[in-house]
Amino acid sequence: MKDKVNSKSVTLAIHPGKEEETDTDFKESSSEDKEMAEAAGVAESEINELNGMVRKVYKNVKNLLTESKMSMIRQDSHNKAAAYNGSTNMYMSLFECLAFMGICAFNLYHIKGILDNRRII
Repeated sequence: MKDKVNSKSVTLAIHPGKEEETDTDFKESSSEDKEMAEAAGVAESEINELNGMVRKVYKNVKNLLTESKMSMIRQDSHNKAAAYNGSTNMYMSLFECLAFMGICAFNLYHIKGILDNRRII
């Protein structure tokens, strides 16, 4: 009988980085910030602050998505292992049941042979 279906695998979740690091999706552009500040009629520092908050939210969402993917992978691996264990347990239970019925049949045959022999009784 097979010992294992496949070898164990380990899944690691690696976060994209710290909040201070600039991400490739959010490239800072001072000219764009200046244009947005002029169009909105606010100070450029407020636009920079808002971009910083958006960047932090984006990083947190990216971390959450990474954790979610890793959790789904771990759950899928667990489901496969549980299915394998369930099928193995079923086959072993059937084997034990057949062995127990064979032992019972042998005992009944042996006891019947003893009872049929009148010299012992």
